Amino acid sequence: FPRGTGAGIFMHALFEELEFSSASETAIATVVGKNLELHGFDPAWNPCICTMVANVISTPLETDDGGSFTLSELKGGSWLPELEFFFPLQFITSERLHRSLKGFTGEYQAVDLDAVLSSLRFKPVRGMVRGFMDLVFEQGGRYYLVDWKSNHLGYHPEDYNQEVIRREMVQSRYPLQYLLYTVALNRYLSLRVKSYDYERHFGGVIYLFLRGVTPASRNGIFRDRPPADLVNTLTARLIESAEAPAV
Repeated sequence: FPRGTGAGIFMHALFEELEFSSASETAIATVVGKNLELHGFDPAWNPCICTMVANVISTPLETDDGGSFTLSELKGGSWLPELEFFFPLQFITSERLHRSLKGFTGEYQAVDLDAVLSSLRFKPVRGMVRGFMDLVFEQGGRYYLVDWKSNHLGYHPEDYNQEVIRREMVQSRYPLQYLLYTVALNRYLSLRVKSYDYERHFGGVIYLFLRGVTPASRNGIFRDRPPADLVNTLTARLIESAEAPAV
């Protein structure tokens, strides 16, 4: 399938519109056909893209307790696509951010956090942070956030193995992205979930590299649940006031 920004927007649109709990073959084909036309892609791609969508929603996603579930098993109304967030940002520099999180880099297992932070170079900034989480959903009393990635890493499933996608996560600085998302979602849930507790209620972050997800393997899937202390430290470093961000 073609690469580029247009392809990424198209793939995101599919999963923004899809009803996971009732995604029959016919329903998937309808959504895919509509969006191929809308985004200017050849309708001959329909079977290929339908297979991709079916793979993504039927691939088991592991939980911390050893269980698993699929996106197709979500209950109707249990997810929110494109959840917007914004919060007031303290004065911050790349050096200050790196120093604040330096203590976590040695024990962080999901990715090479030190490599991500060391590569940051941005001008000092203060203002508002605004973004969109691709998907937030509830499953088994826990809340997860998903990010769809259309990155082209190769033409074979093994090109999306764990080593490759972890390297891609670091090179593209995606951990910083999902740490910001986690800060925002953690505060959002604290306002809306009774007796909210991060350890009990937050299930984690799932990055799905759509071109490589297959039900028979763990290819194309990156998971993490940042330590609560890291999320709290980042919240204190980034957010200007104690008030929760609007979502």
